[in-house]
Amino acid sequence: MKRILRLVLFILISGVGLVPLSEGASVPPEQRDLKKIYWGNPDSFNKPGQVSILDVVRSTPEFKTVEKEKVERGTGRYWILMEQASHRSILAITSFARQSDYDLIARLGYLNGLNPPITADNVTTQVLDHLQQEK
Repeated sequence: MKRILRLVLFILISGVGLVPLSEGASVPPEQRDLKKIYWGNPDSFNKPGQVSILDVVRSTPEFKTVEKEKVERGTGRYWILMEQASHRSILAITSFARQSDYDLIARLGYLNGLNPPITADNVTTQVLDHLQQEK
């Protein structure tokens, strides 16, 4: 009996013979670009999404202010508004991701361009809807 308990204890501690319940996809380390991953763990994910960051930024109140008031590119006000627009966009993406089943959100086209490509749903519309609800 003690031998069996020791064997079970050894297996549990060492992880020998354990198989993960579900093996997710991963972004190969040599192709990983963390600037293009907005949410999740690129080492292991099951339901990836992709988003057009440009569309999200263009939908923010800050970007609309830049356009409406024709804020000159390169000015301090321009960069402050654009930083705020970017920050708001990332917050909308992460907030959407937390409330969804998606466990990885990346820039539109990034995952499809990997070798081998990773298929991901385009969640831009859902993120835009989420952004509108947060205003």
